[in-house]
Amino acid sequence: MKLIFTYISKEYIKVFAITLFVFASLFTIINFFEKMEVFIRYQVTLSDSIEYLLLKLPSIFIQIIPFAALLTTLIIIGMMKSRNEILALRCSGASIKALIFPVAILGIILSMFEFYLNENIVTTANRRLRLVERVKIKKGNPLQSLGSNEIWFRNDRSFYRIDLFLPDRMTAFGITILTFGEKFNLVKRVDARETVWINKKWVAKDIATRIFFEDRSTYNYEKEMPINLPYTPEELKNEEIKPDEMNFYQLRKYLNKMKSYGYSIPAYRTDLFFKISFPVGVMIISVIGIPISLKRFTKPGIGTNILIALTLGFLYWFLSAISRIAGASMILPPVAASWIPNITFAIVGIYLFKKIDW
Repeated sequence: MKLIFTYISKEYIKVFAITLFVFASLFTIINFFEKMEVFIRYQVTLSDSIEYLLLKLPSIFIQIIPFAALLTTLIIIGMMKSRNEILALRCSGASIKALIFPVAILGIILSMFEFYLNENIVTTANRRLRLVERVKIKKGNPLQSLGSNEIWFRNDRSFYRIDLFLPDRMTAFGITILTFGEKFNLVKRVDARETVWINKKWVAKDIATRIFFEDRSTYNYEKEMPINLPYTPEELKNEEIKPDEMNFYQLRKYLNKMKSYGYSIPAYRTDLFFKISFPVGVMIISVIGIPISLKRFTKPGIGTNILIALTLGFLYWFLSAISRIAGASMILPPVAASWIPNITFAIVGIYLFKKIDW
């Protein structure tokens, strides 16, 4: 059993590395040609183009790891069939667990790697990617968004902070404006609970203004009044951190912040649970390749394996997309929507395993 585990593991790692490299190279080349027109139009330097493509790689890895894992399983089992190694295992009295166990273990490791990659590398790379695209490529304004989804920017001697911005509602919450004097001393502070874009201007609610002098300060409160924010909702929308730019804990914190202001976005809650369910799907889709490869009608050719992997991968992606829409539209609870693809493929896998005549 240990010998079989070692043999399959070594072959799996080797084939997976090659498959992942080929897929990543292919997707990077495609991405380059898709962006070539933009690079030429904005006269982007070679270094900025390379930085863009490199920052795109982590998100590419996240998408292709399930495809690569499934294709690797199909190739490994197909190779063992063509070499009559599967027949030798059956004749030696080994059960099908000898195949399932190493693939499942490696699938779990890949699931953990996918989760780690998404939590620690992809989110950071996506934030940097958006900054590069807006500032270095399209020469836009370098506003700064923090990991907690706060927005900071500067205009003349004033610094602006927005705690939460909802572009669909054209509403900003927790606004603070700090104005400094010539000696960088604080001369004015404005705090507003909520600011809404109405008739092409920002109107603030519950606004408190403090003016600081050398020996005293004044305080004024207004229930509602116009407020000066130098950016429109469309410009601020570019600064909103998307779910794919936040890890699980940051997104959960953001949703809690949104809840404290009395709002909720089902699509974001669905994305939160997908951050856990999608990596688990890597293990499920890896193992499901075993019964497919063992079916007698399956040819061991690489072309057939690629076609099967792409077909099943597309079906998994399509089901995930439909589930995301159902969760975002509240047709299904976000938790249920995020796990439907995995549950569906797990049931199909169990059915296929029961049909195998080992």
